[in-house]
Amino acid sequence: MFEDFKGKTALLTGATGGMGRAVAVALGGYGANVVIAARREKEGGEAVAEVEAAGGQALFVRTDVTKEAEAKDMVDKTIERFGGLDLVFNNAGSGVNTPITEMTTPQWDLDIAVNLTGTFYGLKAQMAVMQENGGSIVNMSSQTATYASPGYGAYAAAKAGVEALTRVAAIEGAAKNIRVNTVAPGVINTDILDTVPPELLKTLKSRIPMKRPGEVNEVADLVLYLMSPRSSFITGQNILVEGGFTKGWNF
Repeated sequence: MFEDFKGKTALLTGATGGMGRAVAVALGGYGANVVIAARREKEGGEAVAEVEAAGGQALFVRTDVTKEAEAKDMVDKTIERFGGLDLVFNNAGSGVNTPITEMTTPQWDLDIAVNLTGTFYGLKAQMAVMQENGGSIVNMSSQTATYASPGYGAYAAAKAGVEALTRVAAIEGAAKNIRVNTVAPGVINTDILDTVPPELLKTLKSRIPMKRPGEVNEVADLVLYLMSPRSSFITGQNILVEGGFTKGWNF
């Protein structure tokens, strides 16, 4: 289905594990060149090896997306190694669980910096080099931008900002054939669930109408679709992957 990825170059942030890594490996399996930009070097090397084992070429670039110079550097290194940039998954994220009345300014600043400002820095550098040939960018949001989860005020605000920023980027990039969309996962089986307070996680799982958490491949398949020519007339959209959670409870 995604044969069009062969020879294309994809840049993914935060792809050393979970949904990002699943997308990276899938792209490698379809013959894409994959650049993994993240902070964790050991896991980055492992992800590169997995992508190459799947059939793609891969490069790890140590990147802190909260630093504009490093966000630009990851794009520069992508061009230097593979000669272009076609596909992007801005996936790096951070989320602290703290009530608003107890949240510290550093906690707020970190969630905004990683999730929202990091996406902005990425888009700025990525769209600048995609002006000539176009391409597809997918940004990571969350169901918390739509459905409030207690304790995740900073994270929710940042992700709602990502969705708004995506809509503007989509309009600005449309004439250059740069498509920009977001995916917004709900409760997905990744290591991130280990950071959610047990009682809250139990409640969240119980309210999923489909009666189960999602799997990383179910998010990865949507990201691949939005990256591919199959979605060539879709831009500025936010697509939820949450088993119906935000639409109501199935008692």
